Amino acid sequence: MTALRTDIDPDGLLEFSVVFTDRSLNHMSGVFQQVMRDIHAILCDVYNADTAVVVPGGGTYAMEAVARLRARGDRVAVCTNKPEGLAQTLLTRLGVRDAFGALIGADTLPVRKPDPAPLHAAIAGAGGVAARSVLVGDTVTDRETGRAAGVPVILVTFGPEGRAVEALSPEGLIHDYAGLLAEVDRLLP
Repeated sequence: MTALRTDIDPDGLLEFSVVFTDRSLNHMSGVFQQVMRDIHAILCDVYNADTAVVVPGGGTYAMEAVARLRARGDRVAVCTNKPEGLAQTLLTRLGVRDAFGALIGADTLPVRKPDPAPLHAAIAGAGGVAARSVLVGDTVTDRETGRAAGVPVILVTFGPEGRAVEALSPEGLIHDYAGLLAEVDRLLP
């Protein structure tokens, strides 16, 4: 199979890669449709919701970026203000929990982001050190956490705040996860 975007996965599909084209929205195979239904069911169950919106592919390449970071020896962790149990359940049910060396939730420690302690715990839990770490996030809380921890922050412009995060003056910005590794390398040469 020829790669649709050679800058995304030049050596072939990585462990978490997703093949996605605009046509998949209108011409999904039965298998792909079932995967989308399964993900929808997991999200509704975990969040105790009547419905959820699932965007096939989505174009963010999040797990591809995680796979690439891990493949080159980088450590990856989750530091979230969601309750730890909810985050554990969600990542486990989506089949990606094992991709992260640590997970620190809002209730893991007595404090939560923007206090730097959860970020430092996530970094240490994954076997990393703050001096060689970045925080990737999408909110002012993430920006404040990185600043308090002395860790550079890469904010995504496709999160809930959109491009408004540019006003937070993070050390880095990405418009999708395809650009994450280059931005990490720029910040941590």
